[in-house]
This record gives sequence, C-alpha cells and structure tokens, in this order.
Amino acid sequence: MVFTFLKIPKIKIKIKEKELSVDSFVKNFFSILNPQSIYNIKVIATKEFKQFFATPLGYGLIILYLIIFSLLFFGIFGYLKIQSADLGLMFTAIGYTVAIVIPAVTMGVISKERNQGTLELVLTKPIKIRDFLIGKFVFVQLVILLILCLQLPIILITSQFVQSAIDPGIIFAQFVGAYLLSSAISSIGITFSSLFKNEITSLLSTIVVTAFFIIIGSGLLNPLPFRLDNFLARISLLSNYSFITQGVIDVKSVLYFIGFISVFLLLAYYLIIKDKFTRINSKLTNIRVLVMLLIVITLLIANFGQFINIKIDLTSNGLFTLSKETEQVLSKIKSPLSIKLYASNNIPVQLQPQVNTLENWLRDYESKNTNIKLTIVKENMSNELIEKARADGIYPSGVKVAEDQATQVTAGILFGISLRYLDKSASINILEDEQNITDFEYKITTSIYNLVRDKKPKVVISKNDPKLNDKYTLITKEISELFDLQEIDLQSNEITIPNDTLILIVFAGNVNIPESNLIKIKNYLANGGNLFFAGQGSNLYNIQDETPIFPQKNSSNLLDLLSEYGIRIAKNITFDLENYMRYPEQVNLFEYKFVDFFFGPEFLVYDPNSSITRNIFRLFTLWSSSIEIDKELIEAKGYTVKPLFKLSSKSGGINPEDYFQYVQKSKNFEVNSQNEIVSGLLLVPNTNNDKKGKIVVVSDTDFVENNVLLLFNQLDQIEQRSFNTLRRIFNNISFVINSLTYLSNEIDLGQIKAKNRAFPLIKLPDIYSTVVTTGGIGIPVSLTILIGILRISKRNKITKQIYVQKK
Repeated sequence: MVFTFLKIPKIKIKIKEKELSVDSFVKNFFSILNPQSIYNIKVIATKEFKQFFATPLGYGLIILYLIIFSLLFFGIFGYLKIQSADLGLMFTAIGYTVAIVIPAVTMGVISKERNQGTLELVLTKPIKIRDFLIGKFVFVQLVILLILCLQLPIILITSQFVQSAIDPGIIFAQFVGAYLLSSAISSIGITFSSLFKNEITSLLSTIVVTAFFIIIGSGLLNPLPFRLDNFLARISLLSNYSFITQGVIDVKSVLYFIGFISVFLLLAYYLIIKDKFTRINSKLTNIRVLVMLLIVITLLIANFGQFINIKIDLTSNGLFTLSKETEQVLSKIKSPLSIKLYASNNIPVQLQPQVNTLENWLRDYESKNTNIKLTIVKENMSNELIEKARADGIYPSGVKVAEDQATQVTAGILFGISLRYLDKSASINILEDEQNITDFEYKITTSIYNLVRDKKPKVVISKNDPKLNDKYTLITKEISELFDLQEIDLQSNEITIPNDTLILIVFAGNVNIPESNLIKIKNYLANGGNLFFAGQGSNLYNIQDETPIFPQKNSSNLLDLLSEYGIRIAKNITFDLENYMRYPEQVNLFEYKFVDFFFGPEFLVYDPNSSITRNIFRLFTLWSSSIEIDKELIEAKGYTVKPLFKLSSKSGGINPEDYFQYVQKSKNFEVNSQNEIVSGLLLVPNTNNDKKGKIVVVSDTDFVENNVLLLFNQLDQIEQRSFNTLRRIFNNISFVINSLTYLSNEIDLGQIKAKNRAFPLIKLPDIYSTVVTTGGIGIPVSLTILIGILRISKRNKITKQIYVQKK
C-alpha cells in the first residue's frame, strides 16, 4: 500500500456491535497511487475536461473570467493610473474573480450526474467513489491552471516596460497563493454539487459560502466581539491568501488550505457514498463516523500549523527573512535579553496581519540566540494590563471599537514591544509611527543594537541656514536612533567640532559661512575625519523676500569645500529625460493626471553591490546639480573615487537663469551624451591611513528635507494606492544611514531599511497602458474565441457526418 510508511495508530471504534479499523480505512481511502486508481482518475479528469470545452459554456466562462478580472484590475483597482508594476493588485483581482467563476465551473460536476441519473450508474460500477471524486477534482484543477495561465501575457508585457526587474519569487508565490485559493473554492463547489441535483442551487450555495470565508477576513464584521472576529479572520480564505501573495510560503497558510480542501472533499465523499445505500444501516453509520473523525483530525492538524513558525521567503532580497546585519547584531548578545510583545485582544481585525507578522518576526529573533527570551502578552484590556504595559514603556492608543452590535465606544488598544537587557530598556509603540508598521526588522534590530553596544558613535550635523533650522528634523530623527547626534550652527562666529566626532555632516545652504569655520572643517578633514557632504549648485529663492520662486546660482563658499580634493559641485540644474518625477495635477475629486517634470531627476545606482547603495532602488531628487571631478587631483591627494549615483544617457545640465525657458518649452533640451553625469560619489584613501578619512558626496541638499520627503510620500500614495508606500522616503533615508554606517565602520543597519519594498516603475506609461490592455487581455480573449469557434465547428461537423459501413 502507498501509505505503509505512515505510522497510523491502531485505533478501533465499536459501533453497533462492529469494530472499525481507522488505520485500514485511512490507508484504503488515501491509497490513490496504485496504477488502477491513477488510470481511473486520469480517465475521469480527461473526459470532464474535454466535455467542458466541447460546448460554448467552457469558453464562455473563460471569457467571463477575463471580463470580470479586467473590470476589477483596470477599473475598480485603477492599475493603469499608478506608475509602478504593482502586480499584487492583479492577484487581488484574481482572488475576487475566481470566487465568482470557479463556482460556475464546479456547479455541475456532480449535480449534473445526479440530475441525469448517471451517478447511480457510477455507484454500481467497480470504480471507487474516491477515484471518481478525485477525478472530478483534478478536472477542476486543470481548469484553474488554465485560468491562471491567462495572466502570463500581462506579466510578460509588464516585464518589458519596467525600469528594473520584476521579482520572480514574489510572482511565483502569488501564483501558488492564487492556485491554493482557487482549489479551496473548488472544494466548496464540489461539496455543494454533491449535495444538490440543481446546478443553480449548487452555484448560489457555493458563492454564498465562499463569500462568507472571504468576508470574515476583510474587516467588514466589526460589530462582532473581538475574540470571535479574530478567530474568523484566522480561518478566512482572504487572510491566508493575502499573506502568501506577499512572497512568503508559510506552513501555517499551506496547512490551512490543505486542511480546508480535505475537509470539504471528505464531506463530498460522504454525500456521494451515502446514495449507495438505500436506507440507513450500520455500514453507512460507520462510514459517517469515520469521515467525521477524519475531518476532526484534519482540523487538528491544520490548527497545529498555527504553532509552526516555518516559512519560505521567495522575495529576491529577503523581505521577510532576518538580514545578515540583524544576525551580526544578535551575535553581540551575551546576556539574557527579554522581549515582550503586548497585543491586547481588542486589536481590530484590520491590524491582525501586522500582529501575526510581528509575532513571526520576534520568533525568528528568538531562534537566532539562546539568550533571547520572548514573551507574548495577549490579554483583555484592563487597568492591570495597562499598568503592566506602561511600566514597560507601552501606552494605549485610542481607536474606535464596537463593544457590541448596538454600542460604539472609544477605547484603547495595546500594541508594542518592550526590550530589556542588563540595566537598559527600550520600547516600541507600534502605532506611534507609520514606519513602525512598515519597517519591523529595522526598528527591532536598531533597538537591540542600542542596548547591547557600549555607546553610540558621535555624529555632528551642521546647519548654515538659520531660518530653516527645522527642515531636516525627519532625517535627524533617523540618525539619532543610531548615533549620538549633535548640531552646530555654521553661521555662528565660532564653532567647535568635538574631538570624538566620528562623522561630520554638512548640508551646503545658499549663504557663505565665516572663513574661520570653513578652515575648521578643512582641518577636521585633514586630521582624518569622515565627511558626508551634500551640496547644490542652485537654489530656488527670490532675492527680495526669499520665497522659492526663481532658481539662482548658489554663492555659498561651502561649495568649494572639497575643491582641493578634486571635487566641485557644478552651479547648474540637471535634467533627465528618461528617469524623472511625474507630479500629479488633480483633474477632479477622484482623478489625477501626471505631468512630466524632467528637473526632478532620479539618480541611478552606479554599483548595486556597493555597501552604501546596496538595496537602494534609486535616489529621488528635485532641482539637483552635477559633480565636477578632477581625477588627477584626487589621486594626488591619495584618494580613489568611486561613483555612487549617475543620471541616464538622456540627461544634461542647464544654467539656472535659463530654467523657465525650458519649463515654458521655449528652449529645447540638449542631452549631454559625451560625459556621464555623476551625482554621487565616495572618496576612499588609497591606504589604511588614520590621517585620511572617507568622504561621501551627493549633489543635492533637499532630498531629505522634511517638505520634500512629505511630498514624495504623498506622491507614493497617489501613484501606488497600495500598502507599499514610503518608497522614495525609504530609499533617500536609507542612503544617508548606509553612508553613515559605512563611514563609521558600524554594522550597516541601513541595509535593513533599504530592503527594496518598491515595485518596479513603468517606462513609457502611456504606451504601456495601450499594450497591456490590448495584449494582456485582448490576446487571451481573441485566442479563446478563435479556439472555441474552431473546436465547436469541428465537433458540429463530425456530428453531421453520416456513418457508412464499408463492405
């Protein structure tokens, strides 16, 4: 037997004076790999598949699928209105579409046999009911695979229009998720088709039950008590499907789908086999008990998966796997580290995926070091729980909750992490900051790193524009999480750069600084200090009232800070005709049109393997400049130059005074095709000389200003309309963090933040919109219609032939 390798307990149940052997029943039911069973299943599946496409019904359902999918994907989800290849929206559309189409495929697989009276004939044949049922199930799987293959044209077309490669691991995981979801829905359909003779009744029943298993994971059942709401979310098709489509094959979700399918097929098996008996007798009762027992065992196994923390991360850059930088931090833990997760039981269902994801992350941390002890606190909200959480630095967040179906009250939820190591402690209130939810690993690892190291390295950031002293608060907050940050004002008459300063950050404004301060910065460099320098050759200020109206050349003497090193910021404005920002102009309340802005160039990564730019998608800027490089002078100073960022071959630079002539299109762009425009670089000493520090230079100062980051965040949300926001912010901030950790020889935690959550951007969006709709949908529809016409015509032609016996 096939299942002889399974150690099935010798369980015997005495019912109506007869003994049943569970292990023999299981072996008999699941021994489907013997040649005769395989042949039977193949014959049934092949016959059903051919019959399905022998009439217009099969082709009609395929076209119906494509129509519904198109309305969701291109219409309701507005895929063509975004600027990135968010194919996750495609699989979301698939999920809702198969919930309608698959019930239509399964409605007649058994009902038709009942209605036509052929099921009774099948029951009298020596073929096993198991083989008959599985053959029907395999037929539906073939239809599902065919339906999913219809999405391949969209993926192939999109891969030709993206500026970077589509992650194949995520696409594969999404196909796996779509297949498991479709199979689960088909098992529901087969069960109801086994129950009813009427196909329409089977169809409607399947749609209703499928809708229930989808809705319970969508957060639409808020009036339910939270405990019941969260339980329903765990058994929802939608919740488990959504997790897999992120790019992770999780054992929990896979066991859930296997258990789900097995339970409904077992029910279908009983509904079919009971018709083999004319009345209720002991044998039928025994079968019923065994089927129910198997269902219970299946549910227990599926539920056991909730305690298994095994997942396969298929994303190309390990989005859901602990980074090597995190493992470096965890290796420094030499004493017990306590991690406590607070997640009160009244957390809304919309946040449950974040709770589950965070719990998985923390279990991964615990598995990496035996000194880590994880405690998960999931209790009802109470004064006692609140006091205990506050003692650990976790505070309630106010949300609207439904206490019962009649009353809505404002209550608080607890969702956060507390950490304690020796005499140090830290806390993360998850809902305090949007990035806490989108960046679990970085927040946790940074907190642990600050606990286990002796002290933070000192970083000094300089400001030379006193009227805009608060414009870098977002980036300074990020820096202060990793470094001991101190600020100095370069406009003051006398500055002091502390002796223990590891890195000096200089953002060149549009005004001169005292010569004595400039000399102190040069002396700091000459004595081996590390420098992060951001300079810009033009500023958008009106001389009279200092409002950002008109671009002018930057006259600050800071632009010449590195001239003796062979580096100078050009006093120009760069443009890029290939990689640029498209800003939205609102047409009406719900619609935007995107306008090309060539002076918002996107810096391309020069070397994706560099420790500074690894995991960086690109740098997003506005009105940036180029860098002039004198390689001979650089070599004479004992340095090697390593480019970090560049513009495309369709870029150039203009005089700031000519800016409006280009904006008003009264002057044509002239591409600088002779010289590559470098916009970021690294200077590294030729030898390991302590008297020479390392220098990072970027030709833009406002790429991490508050207002620019907020602008980019708004643009991300308008463009992508998904949970994948903060794309530009992550890239820009990660570049700064990567640079600082590189200059300080610290663990590159910026690599964690820089894990690319971004979807590839679309090149030539107008052309892409036309091609992806005509090719991605038009081709499958046309082929379906053409093949249907040819096959049905051929079938009709054969049926009209007259049989003549040859003499």
